Amino acid sequence: MAKSSRAVERILKEIDLIEYMRNCGYTPYPMGNGRYYGLKEYNSVRIYPDTNTYFHPGSGNGDPRRLNVINFAEWHFGISNNEAINMLVKGLRDKPEYLTSKVKRETPTVEKQEFVLPEKTTGNYKHIYAYLIKTRCISKTVITDMIKRGYLYEDIRGNSTFVGFNNDDKACFCFQRGSSDKIPEGHNRAFTKIITGSDFDFAWSVCNNSNKLFVTEACIDSMSAMTLFELHNRNPNDCDYLATCGPSLRPLVNYLDNHPNINRIYLGFDNDAVGDKYRLRAAQILKDKGYKGDIVNKPPLTKDFNEDLKAVSQHNGVISPENNISKTINIERTIQL
Repeated sequence: MAKSSRAVERILKEIDLIEYMRNCGYTPYPMGNGRYYGLKEYNSVRIYPDTNTYFHPGSGNGDPRRLNVINFAEWHFGISNNEAINMLVKGLRDKPEYLTSKVKRETPTVEKQEFVLPEKTTGNYKHIYAYLIKTRCISKTVITDMIKRGYLYEDIRGNSTFVGFNNDDKACFCFQRGSSDKIPEGHNRAFTKIITGSDFDFAWSVCNNSNKLFVTEACIDSMSAMTLFELHNRNPNDCDYLATCGPSLRPLVNYLDNHPNINRIYLGFDNDAVGDKYRLRAAQILKDKGYKGDIVNKPPLTKDFNEDLKAVSQHNGVISPENNISKTINIERTIQL
């Protein structure tokens, strides 16, 4: 093993990320019932003690879903990767307390935050129908099915509100997206929100009592897959669906624990570097779990299945691997299982 590899291995093993952030003047605080941490100074950061890594959507260092203490030192001090490694290794020599791993520390006791669904509108859900059909090209029948079954509704602000349920069929998770892709002033993306107290062990799933499970990153991608099946004259309810709604794969493991009939899993994560890593991680987790069913890598042809659907719907054609639109309709290529 090269010297640099040994140095990196030692850094990642021995330096506690949360303690190091504190030493640099930041304020980590427990969230999610102590399963992960936020950062007071940057509310989009999420820190994961179990892997000693963090998520920062604004970072340009490596995989933004699984950054480590080296990436943090690079960003905080404005130095190169090699400089960060050398600095951290030098700091390890005297083993100051803030650099000593505290992986075995007790998770702080945190009072569970109450989960309350946003108030439903009393209208006819015209905002989410308009947004999901016109902007996202989702089938009206798919939308209506999700609404009737309680997986989707419109809140009093007109937001698309996706509801996840636990094993007792009790609502336990909620993801919201504004019924517009317009970016509000002062923000860097359109409105999205995960409701306080949501249980990420379940996230958003649609049970059709199938033996097949289609996994995506986002709720809209799952509904896009349903629509593509429908366009191909296949019953969307021939599959179960799961949207992880974040970097954790706990929802996948939990779904399988509670649906032992699943014997084929389609990994439909985004067609990018992060999605590729999700597929690798998911396959390894399933292998470690002893899952004996089929695991099928099913990346979309464009970035995600909603982009695939929009290309098919708006351009009346099929997407090639080069993301070009053909004049010939052949939906099968976009969703064939």
